[in-house]
Amino acid sequence: MDRLFAPFVTAAAFSLALAGYLLLINYDGSPAMSVLIPILIGIAGGAEVDVTGYLTARYFGLCSFSALYGLIQGCNSVFYGVAPMIAALLYDRTGSYTGMLSVLSGALVVSVTLIATLGRYPDFGLDNLTHGELPSGGFATDSTPTLVG
Repeated sequence: MDRLFAPFVTAAAFSLALAGYLLLINYDGSPAMSVLIPILIGIAGGAEVDVTGYLTARYFGLCSFSALYGLIQGCNSVFYGVAPMIAALLYDRTGSYTGMLSVLSGALVVSVTLIATLGRYPDFGLDNLTHGELPSGGFATDSTPTLVG
């Protein structure tokens, strides 16, 4: 992702999940679809963890990285725990997973669009750090690791 603009890579990876969900909505039971669908969704799911950390660091900086990344992963964990229960509830009520997959597909369209339209990475002035000076104007103590060029 250092060579390609990460939001475009992320949007492409998440589009694979969208393709997988749309194929799953129209699943015909064929062996080809049985192999292709989990591959598409799995690639996107694997990319999610990597790009979350990368984009968090690039857009919000390292000073707040751990707090933000922890919050994001905490929210993801709650969703991963609750989503199957919601899907099961919808299945019990409708007899199909199509409603849940349609909602997820819509959410992915919004996500891919928002991610693809992210702007340039902010400049946090890390190249200008000298003698322990922090971007906020404060100074690092001896016990605080500093980024010195």
